[in-house]
Amino acid sequence: DDGEDMMGGRSAEEALCGRRVWLLEQEIIGVLNPRSLSKVPWVMSTSPRVEVQVKLYALTMEAKVKGSIWLDGKTNRRVKVVTEKSNKESGELLLASQIERYFPYGGREIVISEEELSKVRALDSDKGLRLLGFIAQDQLPWEHNLRAPYFIYPAPEAGDNNLLVFTGVWQEMLKQRRAAICVSRPRANVPPRLVALVAGKERRGEDGRVMAPDGLHMIPLPFCDDIRSVPSHPKGEDPPPAAVEAMGRLIDRFELQTDSLRSLENPQLYRHFKFLEAISLSELADESDLKAVEEALMPDPESYGDDEIQAVRDFKEAIDPDFDSHCSARGGGGGGGGGRKRPRDEASADDKANIAKLAEEGKLEKLTVDMLKDHCRTLGLPVGGRKGDLVERIKSKLLPP
Repeated sequence: DDGEDMMGGRSAEEALCGRRVWLLEQEIIGVLNPRSLSKVPWVMSTSPRVEVQVKLYALTMEAKVKGSIWLDGKTNRRVKVVTEKSNKESGELLLASQIERYFPYGGREIVISEEELSKVRALDSDKGLRLLGFIAQDQLPWEHNLRAPYFIYPAPEAGDNNLLVFTGVWQEMLKQRRAAICVSRPRANVPPRLVALVAGKERRGEDGRVMAPDGLHMIPLPFCDDIRSVPSHPKGEDPPPAAVEAMGRLIDRFELQTDSLRSLENPQLYRHFKFLEAISLSELADESDLKAVEEALMPDPESYGDDEIQAVRDFKEAIDPDFDSHCSARGGGGGGGGGRKRPRDEASADDKANIAKLAEEGKLEKLTVDMLKDHCRTLGLPVGGRKGDLVERIKSKLLPP
């Protein structure tokens, strides 16, 4: 039944035609083509040989700040960087022909030449994907995912049969919820990697844009040599049922909208390019604009409604009626230290005078959040909120209106 739904009640030939039309849609081409990494054969069987030509795409790729370029301070021309190697003891510069490498092995230093090293790294396997077999999708160890998955779709120029074979495999994997375990080697100079191919259906956002196309997602998995054992820890007591129910209500209240994840900007990138823009225009960067991007990644207590606040209180009450006092006694009240927090009524007049002086001199903004929270505790003020909230709270308490 699932297979008929995917085919839309059509024949294989009609479905193939539909898939070709889908592939030629500009929005899909716009999503995939700029991120194409390589074209490789997916070998499903060697005797008789069955293979599909597929392309690998990166649907997500970490955005990074490019490194700066060295310039001559007088001419502003690029500097050529030359790496030289020298003898560690004598400081004598060495030529490439005078340098050898070694690997530590069994307490010894095994010297190896470049020719020998190239033979060690050489593998007889061809580039591409080699199918090992299929497993149930729910048996995949998701915690072993080593990096962001790649997206796989058949190469359009490989012909109709190529697309038909891929579509049939994709549909059956989706129907049976099974994953293909393969060995991947996208290029000859890249070591092989164990991967899982997982079938995925098209998802669109609220604006109609394609979030994830139909096709296979290639998830890198570790070899047994890569897996590290974790020491076992004794299991603690189970929380009371009332606390579990309260946590369930708390999770429901703090549900995050999926589409909002795609609107979160990297504050480091944003700050980097904002400063470059300001410097190029001989201006000062707008600090308030920069803070707004950083604060978007921080929880906003002011946005909590009565239901959210009550859910938090119910959870704390279910865990321990004296939750706050016990946390403070253990040094876990948010100050970051392990010592006992001083009760508010022990705050001396000198402490308050010092905080007032900082407020009058406009130095509160230069303090860390933890320091501001300590000052709030000294003054008997709430410690929740962002840095700006803490500063305004202290000023309102100490400075005349």
